[in-house]
This record gives sequence, C-alpha cells and structure tokens, in this order.
Amino acid sequence: MFIVVYFIILGTCLAIIFSYYRKKDKQYNDNYMSEGMGLGICAGILFSSYFGLALGISLGMIVGLTIGMFIQKKK
Repeated sequence: MFIVVYFIILGTCLAIIFSYYRKKDKQYNDNYMSEGMGLGICAGILFSSYFGLALGISLGMIVGLTIGMFIQKKK
C-alpha cells in the first residue's frame, strides 16, 4: 500500500517541478532548491526506518526540492 502512496507523492512533485520549469519568466537561481533538496535527503534518512533507505532518500529529496523551489531568496 505504501508504494502506491509513494508513487502518488512522487508524481505530484514531479508534475509541480515540470510545470515550474515550463514558465519562461522565472529566474531559476533565486530560490532555495538545492538547500531544500539537502534538507529533504536528511529528513528522508531520518524516516528511512519506516520507508526503507532508498525510498526515504528519494522521496525526501523530491519533496524537499519541490518545497525549496517556491521559497525565493531575498536580495
């Protein structure tokens, strides 16, 4: 059952990421995408006892990347 939820979350995050990159007027370096990905990997390792190591890291990375993409850096 968890694998179904995993693929639903993964597909939703990938759809959000792809739709974000389709916009022509976005500045891609003005957000916390890489920081979110790093924190997501750490959170995935933290919860890997429940998910399994590979699923925890990949899900944490994708979710962290998606969240960090929408936080803009202040200039």
